[in-house]
Amino acid sequence: MNSDTIKRKVNELKNVLSSCIYPKGFCCEICENESDNIRDGICDECKDKLVPFIGNFTIQYIDEVYSMFVYNDASRGLILKFKSGNRTYLAEFFVNFMVVPKSWDYDVIVPVPSKESSRLKRGFSQCDLLAEELSKKTNKPCDLKCLKFIKETEDQKTLTRKEREKNLKNAIVSVKSVEGKNILLVDDIRTTGNTLKECARALKKQGANKIYAVTCCADVI
Repeated sequence: MNSDTIKRKVNELKNVLSSCIYPKGFCCEICENESDNIRDGICDECKDKLVPFIGNFTIQYIDEVYSMFVYNDASRGLILKFKSGNRTYLAEFFVNFMVVPKSWDYDVIVPVPSKESSRLKRGFSQCDLLAEELSKKTNKPCDLKCLKFIKETEDQKTLTRKEREKNLKNAIVSVKSVEGKNILLVDDIRTTGNTLKECARALKKQGANKIYAVTCCADVI
């Protein structure tokens, strides 16, 4: 058993123990208070704080993109718990809210890759978990090994829009041929869209046909 698998198993055990102390369905995932009005893991009051993302957003190389929630305090807190708080079961929570338009005809689900340093630190890739859950929900195959970072990049959140684009340029490659396939990209947060653009560019180089993208949250920029 390699170190990644061990870390992931440890995180899963922590989630199980946490759910025994704070059972899902009785404690809100956002405010963490007990409530009789828990539905889909969150209380009615906190559900109102999750704002649906409405609006059009275009990303080069991507045919259509859809995001569930505006990236605000409520959704940001959930994402942080998911990525850095070892609450990997929140992948299922997010995918329960994820809507993939019926008009999207795609062959395979591909997660946005995590940098090696981030994956080793967490013991998992949050986008891999989202892709796996979405695969279960849609009965579509997912490929966790299609995209990869080929160089370490700076943390995107510390950079300007122009710096983000330069930082990611040619940093992601598709290691497999996707000739003629329609791809559904999955990411946790869309800010400027540069990460999704670089993923789509890499897939296009390997022959991808149509590319769609779905994210948990999106910044209003």
